Amino acid sequence: MLKRIVFTCFLVAVGPVHADSTLVIANAWIRHVPGNHPMAGYFVLENNGSGDRSLVGASSPAFDDVRLHRTNEENGMASMAPVESVAIPAHGRVAFQPGGYHLMMMHPRQELQPGDSVAVTLHLDNGEDLKTSFAIKPPWQE
Repeated sequence: MLKRIVFTCFLVAVGPVHADSTLVIANAWIRHVPGNHPMAGYFVLENNGSGDRSLVGASSPAFDDVRLHRTNEENGMASMAPVESVAIPAHGRVAFQPGGYHLMMMHPRQELQPGDSVAVTLHLDNGEDLKTSFAIKPPWQE
């Protein structure tokens, strides 16, 4: 009984434990495509910490599947391929932008329109999740 009281007092004194991320997400948006077609998500991920980090995945309740992708150009031909992770160097940044890294967002669960926003969670190599909102934008408003 005494152990339970001491443990409870410890939890109350410490309070909830939250991840203190040094990563900052900026300019998060998704290129709108009508219908049930895949869309691409873009953002900037800045690492203000002193250690390298890696983005290892993403998810969204608005899409059945979200994957890390990269557009590669070889011999004048562009192609997309999935990637396992994206390194974010200490005191550096990585831009997810057209023609490079992006989130491939497949099978929207509802019709999305420009002006909408959807929740997206970025998954990091240390188990931390970063939640943010992505604005849906028409292709001409990049």
